[in-house]
Amino acid sequence: MQNKFNRSSLKMGVQLLLIVTAAFLVWGCGGSGGGSSYDTAPETNNAPVTGAATNVLIEPATLKAFMDEGLVGKTTDFGANVVILDFGPYVDTETDSMYINGPRIPGACRVKKADLDAVRFEGVGLASPMAPTGAQIDAVIQRLAINENTTIVFTTGSSSYYSTRAYWIFRYWGFPKERLRLLDGGNSAFSTAYPSLMTTAVPTPTASDYSVKDLDGLNNDLRASVGEMIGIIKTLDLPGSTDVVLDARGDGATSGYNGTSATSAQLVSGAVTVFDGHPAGGEALSQGTLFTSGLYKPASDDDTDPTNDLTSLFAAKGWSADKKTTVYCTTGYSATPLFFVLDAMLGADVQLFDGSWSQLGKYSDYAYGGGELPANSDWAIDKYIESLTYNKGEYSRSLLIESLSGLL
Repeated sequence: MQNKFNRSSLKMGVQLLLIVTAAFLVWGCGGSGGGSSYDTAPETNNAPVTGAATNVLIEPATLKAFMDEGLVGKTTDFGANVVILDFGPYVDTETDSMYINGPRIPGACRVKKADLDAVRFEGVGLASPMAPTGAQIDAVIQRLAINENTTIVFTTGSSSYYSTRAYWIFRYWGFPKERLRLLDGGNSAFSTAYPSLMTTAVPTPTASDYSVKDLDGLNNDLRASVGEMIGIIKTLDLPGSTDVVLDARGDGATSGYNGTSATSAQLVSGAVTVFDGHPAGGEALSQGTLFTSGLYKPASDDDTDPTNDLTSLFAAKGWSADKKTTVYCTTGYSATPLFFVLDAMLGADVQLFDGSWSQLGKYSDYAYGGGELPANSDWAIDKYIESLTYNKGEYSRSLLIESLSGLL
């Protein structure tokens, strides 16, 4: 009888162990904890897209996998979590077509343009929209419950350069690439792949106390000040220069790059810059050429057509891995896809001049053309500009600044 009792107890113990083990496995495979097992924390590693230097760019299927893993909106402290940051020109007016509570990716937190733009005094005057202050970005990351374990996925329901602008801002303030992802094609690509998942539900994350102070420090080499930009421009066309400067406005028939269109100035409604054109030695690369049907072109391609892949597009403009690249546009938004490709896909040395032409195009000492700097100011850069056109009207012709000196 004693042996029979022991065998029965052993059988019951084995059955109980199997039940408990099965329960742990079920919890770990999609329950509240996420992850592939009870002992393994969920994570956000994913393979890079073909040819890319990092895994920052992701497809809708990768974000869907993060959701299925229970990472989006996860509130426990066990391992990684994912926050979807949807950045765009959203407003709070219900009658507006960009109403902030419109359809979104499940769990996505909307962040408005004003939340991450700043007016700053730099150089000789105010400029906008510049990189946000630490207080601004802290307010966003705390509201969205971002913490030390968070991977942030950037997306947008607007132009692609909103998500890349947010990517640049977080990189500038110290977030490493390993914690950042960008959804290729944004909300449109996700809604095409998973239309039934789009929702009007607004997430209500529990605020964190995380701060940029908890990061390793500001990545100041990812931003060019106006003073640094002027220094680059003055030597850009000299032999031996190792700088590449790219204008994302493009060189179309009507463009500020070609001096055929006046660039709108910031801060003053209806104002334009003093002059237009581009730095001698600079190149134009429209951000629109980086995409095919709203998706990034491949990082590299064996095709001989230089327009088919991103590496060839940049190389055709004088870029190579051993050169520092500075990108700009009108207000520091549409240049950020160029920054993203170089930083996240090609692993190159790149910085954004966020003041861009709306700031730079005011730096003139030519009074008859509208310049307000003192004569012979070190800040004046007119003499280093090609396709120079003054926007005051009567002097709107492409002439070097020296040839105009006799009119003063």
